[in-house]
Amino acid sequence: ISLMQMLFDMNWIETSLKSFIGAFGYMQYFCSKKVYLLAAFFLNTALVGCIIGLITRIFKKNKPDKMKLIFYISCVLCAITSISLSIYNSFNADFQPQGRYCYPAFLTIAMFIALGYNCFLNFFKNEIVHV
Repeated sequence: ISLMQMLFDMNWIETSLKSFIGAFGYMQYFCSKKVYLLAAFFLNTALVGCIIGLITRIFKKNKPDKMKLIFYISCVLCAITSISLSIYNSFNADFQPQGRYCYPAFLTIAMFIALGYNCFLNFFKNEIVHV
């Protein structure tokens, strides 16, 4: 099969995300849908916070610190590399989604979650102060 068939027709992406969050016993036992929805809400809220932080930086025309920018870009590249290697391993070995192989990207994800919530909360704190 092709890579696109593995990723989309076999639900590789969905199963990898679910097993990244929680799957037990040789991926026989998945968590309830509520757990995955809660995790999706948590991650999407952080993503909105990152976007709000990025937009506020653009409108305030603050120059980003070059070292921070290099650090963030390298973290994203490390996460992309980890996920790409998981896809490569699944495609060349057994076509089985394994979210555990994406765990090296967890530190980057956790850092951007913290940044997203920090930007999100600072945005609302500043808006409440202005009101």
